[in-house]
Amino acid sequence: MMTTAVVADQPLVSVIWNGYGQVTAARDGVAALQAQGYRNFELLLVDDRSSEGECREDLRTFATHDRRIRLVPRIAVNSGESLLHLLRQCRGDYIAICPIEGHFSTDALQFAVDAFDKHPQTGIVCGENFLIDAHGKSEPEVDVVTLLF
Repeated sequence: MMTTAVVADQPLVSVIWNGYGQVTAARDGVAALQAQGYRNFELLLVDDRSSEGECREDLRTFATHDRRIRLVPRIAVNSGESLLHLLRQCRGDYIAICPIEGHFSTDALQFAVDAFDKHPQTGIVCGENFLIDAHGKSEPEVDVVTLLF
């Protein structure tokens, strides 16, 4: 069944997940985004042409079953170039970079959109308990720079 929930009167949030061959992290990250209360997002996943067939097949399955998910071919040789390539592919009003290990809390996108709406001059949003680590624990503090790599 294809997920089609897109809300035209809400800002689109482009979410980038830039993992490489990390099957479990990809599954957890996608599941957490699909559980978001804020529904108007696109998720860009790197199709890294991984030799791990399971990861590649999972990525394709995600995109097949949820039209908000796009596979972007990997053309870069390192994570920095890959991130820049993904940023250029974003269509959203806002951009979120999903951690490779762990995921956003279920209200993180709504929290960010509300913060940008209230403070349009703001350039970056992150907050307490915004992220959930790979062990399912809330991260009380986040160094925003760590989200970039």
